[in-house]
Amino acid sequence: MTTGITIQERGPFASVGTSAIAGTCICSDQRGTSEWVYHFQPAADGLTAEFSRVSTSTGARQILAAPGVLGGNARFGQATAILPDSSGPTPFLAAVTADVWLVHGCAIAPWLQIQHYNADTNAWALASQAGGGFDAGGLGNATLNAQWNASISMAHPCTTVGPAASDDFLYIGGPNTANVGGLTIYIYRYEISTGTVVTLANRAGATGAGYALAWLSRYPDRIYSTRGAAAPGSALIDYFSIANNNWTAVAYFPNTETFSAGVSMTTIERFNAFVLYQGGRILALVPDGPTMGPVGTIYGADGTPHVGQKIAVRRVESVVYLYPLPSGAAQLQRLRVVEPA
Repeated sequence: MTTGITIQERGPFASVGTSAIAGTCICSDQRGTSEWVYHFQPAADGLTAEFSRVSTSTGARQILAAPGVLGGNARFGQATAILPDSSGPTPFLAAVTADVWLVHGCAIAPWLQIQHYNADTNAWALASQAGGGFDAGGLGNATLNAQWNASISMAHPCTTVGPAASDDFLYIGGPNTANVGGLTIYIYRYEISTGTVVTLANRAGATGAGYALAWLSRYPDRIYSTRGAAAPGSALIDYFSIANNNWTAVAYFPNTETFSAGVSMTTIERFNAFVLYQGGRILALVPDGPTMGPVGTIYGADGTPHVGQKIAVRRVESVVYLYPLPSGAAQLQRLRVVEPA
């Protein structure tokens, strides 16, 4: 059984300037012009970062304002994730093109910080955290914060993509393979309008590097997630129910994949499918089956999963493109996806 999704064209597309490393992130503009792939690149020491975007029409790259370093306390290492703000107006300024959310580590409480990029003004703003924020939410020690460095991921259900969603919440999660200090990683909900952080349900089984979250509007109540490289969870995918605050295992077929450090996950709304990228391979998960199957490989794939490899998706009318960024590479690729028959 296959997903019916295949790749027709693939090859190098545009430079992002610096080779991808742990903490490198990309996302596409899913609102407004749908023109850009945004690129976040941490410095080798994780103390500063560069932010840019690539035009999907011309391949031209623009250097944008860098996120705040928060008095030198920001940490832009592996515990970093970005995604587009695809909703309409938020407590921040509304944008013509998509704004971007950034979550990253911090050397002092509240240990994780959220910043918001306004595409209209080319400026970053620190998102508020009420009542202790992530510190009160169970992340209030540097040891546990370090555990998130293996992976961190974020999802944003929004009404622009799915009317049944809410624009006001970011869902953030990460792994805890070593169960540091007896603490377990849950999933956290950040309320944009109030800055409140709420601890939600723990998931069954261990998680590890390769942990990823993604939301698909066809299932507005669900946030899907890989467990990552943590035995026995490397082949397992679960979804979190927003309404019920619980996790359910996804019995996809065939159950032959494994997910390890470097897995990246996004969605193709047109095909009602998730796309997973690791080790140069592109996989599709169609929840209606649920089925999991190979879509193809990137240009010059070596077949080995690497921390730092990422993928974004863009739809141009009826055509869908994937933009993988291999680990250790500064060249964004482009793959054209063929719609299932």
